[in-house]
Amino acid sequence: MKQMETPAAVTPVKAGAPLPPAPDTGEPASGALRPGAVVGGAAFTLIANYGASLVNLSVTVVLAHNLGPTGMGVVAAALLTVEMIDTVRNLGLREALIYEPDLDRRYFNAAFLVILAVALLQALCMVAAGIAGAALGMEPRLAHLLPWLALIFPLTALGTPQEAMLARQGRFIRRASAELLNVAVKAVVAIALIELGWGIAGLVAGMLAGVVARAVYLWVRSTWRPALRRPAAEILLTLYRYGRHIVFVNLLSLLRAKADQYLVAALLMPSALGTYYLAARIPEMAIFAANVSITNVVFPTFAHIAREGGRAGRPEDLGAAYIRAIRAAMLLMVPVSLGIAATSLPIVEVLFGARFDQAAPILAVLALGGIPLTLGWSSGDVFKATGRPHLLTAVTLIEVGLAIPVLALAILFIHDLRWVAAAMVACETASCLVRLRFMARYEGVGIGETLRAVAPSLLAGVLMAALVLGAGLHLQPLAPALRLALLIALGAAVYAGLILALDRGSVAELRLLLRRVPPAPDAPPAPDAPAAQG
Repeated sequence: MKQMETPAAVTPVKAGAPLPPAPDTGEPASGALRPGAVVGGAAFTLIANYGASLVNLSVTVVLAHNLGPTGMGVVAAALLTVEMIDTVRNLGLREALIYEPDLDRRYFNAAFLVILAVALLQALCMVAAGIAGAALGMEPRLAHLLPWLALIFPLTALGTPQEAMLARQGRFIRRASAELLNVAVKAVVAIALIELGWGIAGLVAGMLAGVVARAVYLWVRSTWRPALRRPAAEILLTLYRYGRHIVFVNLLSLLRAKADQYLVAALLMPSALGTYYLAARIPEMAIFAANVSITNVVFPTFAHIAREGGRAGRPEDLGAAYIRAIRAAMLLMVPVSLGIAATSLPIVEVLFGARFDQAAPILAVLALGGIPLTLGWSSGDVFKATGRPHLLTAVTLIEVGLAIPVLALAILFIHDLRWVAAAMVACETASCLVRLRFMARYEGVGIGETLRAVAPSLLAGVLMAALVLGAGLHLQPLAPALRLALLIALGAAVYAGLILALDRGSVAELRLLLRRVPPAPDAPPAPDAPAAQG
């Protein structure tokens, strides 16, 4: 793609006003995109997410067979360290770039410089953690990996403004393609090097190769290029006011979502962490990651509906869009969650082998948490889209306050990973109720209205899971791979038939999930405006 040319002259504008479009950007003009394009983008995002999850799962399977429970514990500890430091990534500026109604190129330039600076600080923290850990008796393989993993942060930061611009413009297919390329490159490099005997180092090399490929793709597919100029204080302040809540929520959300794994890592043996991590990995890939991909599409859409509805005096539009999003998300996630729970034993047997057989009951319990997780998920997108991320902060504080003591008590006094998983599901259920209560209080969407919207999916999912469990008992003599394939086919056919019988309208909701389309910004950011005179 050719570089965007700078016009010979730039018309002076007021500070902070959107700038005129550069004539040679190749970007869409102002206005709404076609509904079909966004619905197609949403579908592609979900398909790409599941494709990426399958690729990530293949890497996990190769690692499990090569490293065993203790080695997987080292991998889990390294990745949990990366996730903890990554909570301050971009200081919430990516979300601010999506949310702010009127932006010009200076906002993207300012965000890029801050994001890159934060990424370099994150990298230094990872290096310091590795050095300090080695001196304090950290597992040698883990201490050696952390400095190399530090490179992930600046490499990821290079593509963050481009990613935000693609989301703001509704270019979901390009954005999802970047993530799919990331995991594909990671898998090819990591699996090849692991098979060559690199072990955990092969995984690190694959991760670095993947983020490099992602950054290159985002730069190629976006016409925006940074201008390394000192950002204005008022621009930084505007972005910070919104982004600060996102940073805090990211940290709290990580503690809530991974509290069980962090506590297992701190209080139990590495082999226990390896087993628990593998059991949690499948729901994370199939359910949690899918909800993240839904946010990538739903949040920009909600933000547009909130802006447009506010101007036109139709705040009810956002509530209707929220119900459609929840209904469609549950239509997809309920069978996945209950299906994994019903087939947990053959899943573990086929993927990880006999060394990890203790992971099967943990997987069955954790998979059930996908239902309350999905049901409460999109409330956070509503709060962010309406410019009230402090509500999400309050919700997440409550969730963490509930989860940490419950999980710590389960680990300290019961010493059974199955009960730790059960405590995690109980915390997810409580979190869901808190989120639905906040939606009822602040957005006027009643809990009963939400539950009625998803009742057909829940009923069909429960009936499907009961049938699959019964069929699994009769298919025990078969090989695990064949048994798993038959149960998946049976579950998919039964669920589809039940949904068509119970609620044909749910299928149509998938096509209406994002009927309201976020526009491209008023124009792609034009070249930097001259500083306004005082």
